[in-house]
Amino acid sequence: MIWLKATFSSKLRNFSSVIQEVRKGVTPIVSTLLLIVIVVSVSVLAYMWSYVQFEGSRQAISREVEWSERYLLEDWIIEHVDVKCLLVGGVWRISLAIYVRNVGDVPTTIEDVFVNDGLKLSNLNTKVIPGASVKLPTILIGSFSCVCDCTEAAKDIKIRIVSERGKAVEYVASIFGG
Repeated sequence: MIWLKATFSSKLRNFSSVIQEVRKGVTPIVSTLLLIVIVVSVSVLAYMWSYVQFEGSRQAISREVEWSERYLLEDWIIEHVDVKCLLVGGVWRISLAIYVRNVGDVPTTIEDVFVNDGLKLSNLNTKVIPGASVKLPTILIGSFSCVCDCTEAAKDIKIRIVSERGKAVEYVASIFGG
């Protein structure tokens, strides 16, 4: 029985040392696998984040390129400005009827009209398709007591029209033709 006890005790120690050896071998494998999982997870997250950033930048650049192409293709002229002195409510005023023609390849949207560097019409949102001509709303400026003062003031009127893309066209009109 002592012999059996001693044999069993030595076998148990051997088994215990085998388990410790296995545990020592498993720990580096588990830690290596865990490290690989962490590295792959972080790499996937970094890839997804950079892809989203890249895609957003690509779309923004694409919009800017399209806007720039349209800006370069946008071409329009002030075709004619009809300048008159009108008696309105007992006061002489200068009337401006402005005609704009789109001579470009893309539709144009007229936003603002400046007369002698002062904003007279804003947020017009008047669309002009290629080849078409439109008349902008009539503008009344000045307030004069006699027709001679009105005609003197209407000699040189600087008109500047701005599109929604920021392109501007200037024209100098006169009551005597301009």
